[in-house]
Amino acid sequence: MASPLGTDRAHAGTPREQYALAATEGRRRPYADLTGTLGSDDYASQMAPTSAERYSVAQASTSTATPPSTALRSTRADWLLFAVLGAIWGSSFLFIKIGVGYFGPFELVSFRLLFGATTLAAIVRIAGEPLPRDRGTIGKLLVLAVFNVAIPFSLITWGELSISSGTAAILNATVPLFTMCIAVIAIGEAFTAPRLVGLAAGFIGVMVVVSRNAGSGNIAGELAVAGAACSYAFSNVYARRHLTHLRPMIIAIGQVGLALPIVAAAALAVEHPWTVPLRPEPILATLWLGALGSAVAYLISFRLLQRWDATRASLVTYLLPIVGVTLGAVILGEQVDARVVLGTALIVGGVATVNLPGLRLRGLGTARPPAEA
Repeated sequence: MASPLGTDRAHAGTPREQYALAATEGRRRPYADLTGTLGSDDYASQMAPTSAERYSVAQASTSTATPPSTALRSTRADWLLFAVLGAIWGSSFLFIKIGVGYFGPFELVSFRLLFGATTLAAIVRIAGEPLPRDRGTIGKLLVLAVFNVAIPFSLITWGELSISSGTAAILNATVPLFTMCIAVIAIGEAFTAPRLVGLAAGFIGVMVVVSRNAGSGNIAGELAVAGAACSYAFSNVYARRHLTHLRPMIIAIGQVGLALPIVAAAALAVEHPWTVPLRPEPILATLWLGALGSAVAYLISFRLLQRWDATRASLVTYLLPIVGVTLGAVILGEQVDARVVLGTALIVGGVATVNLPGLRLRGLGTARPPAEA
């Protein structure tokens, strides 16, 4: 998720969104960096944002992360919120898997965005935030809506038609690796030995995971989730360079609101959402992805950023593939073998290496792990 139900960022994120990118910029305004998956499906946005990092009230969106030197002492409530955040974002892939058993991919994403947009609109209205009206800003939000919401949400959801939710969670964890590659090209940052080691470890982990389904016909689903990770990575770089002047909740409602008609049009064109029987399972899945994975997770992430230093707050991103794999195995009976464990360890280890102190990408902070799908 990242954040599946991005809000799922499916979130996360959104996001979906982006959370770790914002977290690692400890002294900067965190909202500027929330460009992931809704939630995610992250959400959010958000970080997500995400991609799940994309929704906040006015007080949260105008605050900054607590610098390490002045971080408040952790309380039991902080650690409880930390666990809840990891559970919401990490479970996005599970709820996407449940949802695609009833909806078509575009239908599920459309309903997810509908619930997310409704929740965000209520938050924006309560906060009294004005929406942008100039064409330049709206055009940039449209780019984010396409590459940070519509494309990755749809690819992950379609991919989970043929692959397990745990595999999707693992592959989505490669977002920071792709982010680093794109940032190197866009910003001209040189590769260092530790970065190369982290990238190599991460992509070897991807090959280990993908090798489990070699010859099974599921490779298309795995490539779709990897493509979603690339799309999230591009969005991270784009939003950091072009949308830092906007508040987080404005980016959140902008990208979700603009993505909704795009995906809904695709659902009406190729699927038949009016024929889907209403049952508790798909309704719960879309509510979880749209409301919890986006709005609630985003608020939690900002509370932690206010109270914790950046390094500690970003630890939640390493929980997501672990939570995703565990829930898939326990609830859906998905197989967890040695290659799943090895691949996950290599990917998480690679992301951790890329995020080592002193290896931040100029203008981006460290490469951001996904918030939600």
